[in-house]
Amino acid sequence: MPSGPAPAERVERDLTAERMRSLFLGLGVAVVVGTVVELAFLRHWTDGLQFGAWAGTAALGVAVGLAAGRPTAGRARAARLVAGIVALVSLVGTGLHMHGNYEAGPLDRSYGERWDAMSLAERWWAAATGAVGPAPALASGVLIIGAACVFGATIGRTDDDR
Repeated sequence: MPSGPAPAERVERDLTAERMRSLFLGLGVAVVVGTVVELAFLRHWTDGLQFGAWAGTAALGVAVGLAAGRPTAGRARAARLVAGIVALVSLVGTGLHMHGNYEAGPLDRSYGERWDAMSLAERWWAAATGAVGPAPALASGVLIIGAACVFGATIGRTDDDR
């Protein structure tokens, strides 16, 4: 007696998995396109470090392309590797944004006079939340969302997932 789902149930499960994969890939594309547009609107190219965001976004595009291509275990592993690197770049970008905001704290119109009296935690909170400084502290975190979409799109595509 065969075990497992009936053929109709298997087909429905496969369709659901393919729809989810398409959703993850669509979100990944939206993150790449949206990030390129935002970086261009912000003219995010005034110093060398800012090109890291462009490189991370381009790498995310490669990862999405790998995940969208012919489904093989090798492509899925490569997509995950690139997405993991993108996630690290994104974390570094978030840290750089927060650090830049922290450094701007003493010059801030609202916080400048009391900056030295604030605790370290209060200063970092102000930098992380954008209360001080010009950088959107969590903006680079969007690349982590794109990387997560790549991971979601490759579930069941590697031998490791069995």
